[in-house]
Amino acid sequence: MKLVLIILFLAVSSSIAIAQSPGFPTSKERPRSEQDIAAEQDLPPEMRARLEIERRDNSHKKILEEAQRLDDLASEVAKRFQQAGRISSEDMKHLSTIEKLAKKILEFAGGSEERIDDLKPASLGDMLNHLCTLSAKVNSILKTETRHVISATLVADSNEAINVVQFIKKSVK
Repeated sequence: MKLVLIILFLAVSSSIAIAQSPGFPTSKERPRSEQDIAAEQDLPPEMRARLEIERRDNSHKKILEEAQRLDDLASEVAKRFQQAGRISSEDMKHLSTIEKLAKKILEFAGGSEERIDDLKPASLGDMLNHLCTLSAKVNSILKTETRHVISATLVADSNEAINVVQFIKKSVK
């Protein structure tokens, strides 16, 4: 009897945890085939819940890696600009990658891209330094918070990073 109650409790608590957790798999992840879905439906509810938790954990780990890459690329572009005094074509590619990574992080956080109209024109070096600061904040937030936390700061900083990159790209062209 105790075993049945423990299993029932685990099933209920895992389904509640799944329902409450943000960071649902995005459409850009590998689509699950009909075979995968059919095979999962044959599994007991506890196993399905465990698979869903594992999928979301993997998604969170991937976002953490992308946040670190975002931070590294932003630092690299700013450092090269300080050394050379200009943005090369390779740096422009890195800026596009930074923008894509920030959009993925924004989507993971449950935010939507918004235009920030009050960006004040500054020197290119200042804008790149601001981008470094934003990417470091995004990376820090993702490292310190669990995947269950929805952070308005993360959404705002990701949005601002996207807008700063777009502003830099426009000013360089």
